[in-house]
Amino acid sequence: YNPRPRGTCTRSCGNITIPFPFGIEEGCFANEIFRLNQTSSNVIILDRPPYAQYRVTDISLDGFLAVSNMLNDTGSNNMERLVHTATGYYFLDVIDDIFDFSQEDEIKIKWVVANLTCEQARLSDATYACVSSYCLDVKRGKTRDGYLCRCSTGFQGNPYLQNSCTGHISIS
Repeated sequence: YNPRPRGTCTRSCGNITIPFPFGIEEGCFANEIFRLNQTSSNVIILDRPPYAQYRVTDISLDGFLAVSNMLNDTGSNNMERLVHTATGYYFLDVIDDIFDFSQEDEIKIKWVVANLTCEQARLSDATYACVSSYCLDVKRGKTRDGYLCRCSTGFQGNPYLQNSCTGHISIS
């Protein structure tokens, strides 16, 4: 995990903001898992070989990627990952590294920084992602998915960047 993007990074594409740890250019993402691709027509793609590419429509630091559709499915044994309903497509309960393809109503892909608890992550300063924030264990039922970072209550910014959680905001 690289807690600091190097150089000048593109932080938006069209109307989509690309917050760190995600990025599209070398040195602008935390590690290869967070690398997104940009097409010549300014479409952001989450590439999950060997099964699929997803068109990203929104990225949330709260642990969600919104995707509009799966662009392809290159492995026939992965067809059961995508379920078609009258209201659209949704993903079965499938975990792929830091991404969780569970789905309820919209197409959202859950993500975590790493498949570690906060306690496990803190043991390695080199890979601990919560550089200016606090750590939040993420669970699905009784199963641990991993962890995310959050700015403290009343602060805003990107909890994955050094000194980015700033300014006390009023809470109503």
